[in-house]
Order: sequence, then structure tokens, then C-alpha cells
Amino acid sequence: MNGPSADQSTQQSPKSGLGGRQLSQSKRAEQNRKAQRAFRERRDQHVKALEARSQLLDTALAGADEANRRWEECRTLVDQLRIENAALRAALSQAQAQLGQLGQGQILPTPQTPTTQQQPQQSQQLQQHQPQESSPEDEKKETPVVKSDG
Repeated sequence: MNGPSADQSTQQSPKSGLGGRQLSQSKRAEQNRKAQRAFRERRDQHVKALEARSQLLDTALAGADEANRRWEECRTLVDQLRIENAALRAALSQAQAQLGQLGQGQILPTPQTPTTQQQPQQSQQLQQHQPQESSPEDEKKETPVVKSDG
């Protein structure tokens, strides 16, 4: 009998196969547990990152909403100022035309009585257009200094 017999080789194979199979199954089970644990950790980190990003986006959205609200307020104010500006330009043109007629010796029509809202605006307009007495100190403050290079 030169080598192991067929019976001996078949008897040794199942023993080593059975023991190897148990060993490989326990290693595989451990590897699966580690992989599942790593997956859960990665998933939890990803969920936390998404939650943080969601909070940042909510904050940015709130800021954008506030900025949009302020922009709308400014736009409304600009529209109101344009209307007021047009009315003031019309009043100025009318006043200039009346002054021109006065300079030509024509009689002006009697002014209409302004409403209570128009009175403060008109008195402010008159105050702005009337020359005010100024002291020499005021003239120094208002006079721009221009330097020439030549």
C-alpha cells in the first residue's frame, strides 16, 4: 500500500471539510455583522448630514423670505415716491407757468383752497423754494472747494 487508500481519503475529507465549513461560516457571519454595523453607521451619518443640511436650507429660506419682504416694501416705497415726484413736477410746472404769466403782466386765477393733506405738503414746498437768510458760517459750509491742477 503505497498511498492512502480511497477509504482513508474520504474519511479525512469530511472531517476537514466539516470543520472548515464551520470555521468559514463563523468568519462569514462575523464579516456580515461587521458589514451591517458599518452600513448602519454610514446610514446614520448620512441621515444626520441630511438633517443638518435641511436646517441650513430652512434658515436660508427664512432669510430669503425676509429679504423678499423688504424688497417688496422698498419697491412699494419707490412706486409711491415716483407718484409723488410726478405730482411735484406737475405742481412745479404749473407754478413756473403762473410765474411766467405774472412776469408778462397777466392776472393769475385765485388759487383753490387746498385740502388738509395738501396744506402741509404745499407749505413744505414753499419753505424749500423760499430763500433763507444764511450766516457767513453757513456759506463757508456750503461752498465746495475746487482745486485745480494748473
